[in-house]
Amino acid sequence: MYLSGGHKRNTVTRAAICLLLLLCTLIPLSVSGQPAPHRSFKLTPAAINSELLASKENRDASIVLTDVPRGLFLEGNEKKAKPIAWEPSDLTCILRYDTAPGNRDIDNNYPNTISASGTGSLILNPPLEGMGAGVYYCILVAESDSALTSVEFKVIVQANKSPVVVAPVGTISLQQGTPLFRWDPVRGVPYYSVFLSEGP
Repeated sequence: MYLSGGHKRNTVTRAAICLLLLLCTLIPLSVSGQPAPHRSFKLTPAAINSELLASKENRDASIVLTDVPRGLFLEGNEKKAKPIAWEPSDLTCILRYDTAPGNRDIDNNYPNTISASGTGSLILNPPLEGMGAGVYYCILVAESDSALTSVEFKVIVQANKSPVVVAPVGTISLQQGTPLFRWDPVRGVPYYSVFLSEGP
């Protein structure tokens, strides 16, 4: 896709490539069905749940999280299971989740549970639990007493495919106004950001 315009500052003479932000990870687009060049832009794993463990809210909770996923899971990749650990370590917990924040209200939110449970820790493997691409809001609940809960934390499953650009394609004149960007959405991806580059 090429952009052209009369004013020097509004002229882009090299190919413009759009990249969409998918679940906090930048991945290349497929333009008009053509495979995108292999490039990877990753969010630092520490950015997910980064301040949660040290937070006062976590330290004051009935169930104190000591380890949570701080990176992304890849949709369908069963080899990247990650631990979740808590105190008291002799407490058996189950993980409940939803696709929207639940404010620790387990009576009205967090309708889903995973099959894995544990005492002091459990292993989370989203593909084995049927968790596709998306952002999940999770909470630990004591098996013996549902009043004992952890703070809410996020689990993010990255889509394993790229969106396909629908428009604009070909040569675009900036004199005709700002182009409208459209793409085929990827299931489970909650938001996108568009970035432009003057080169491939």
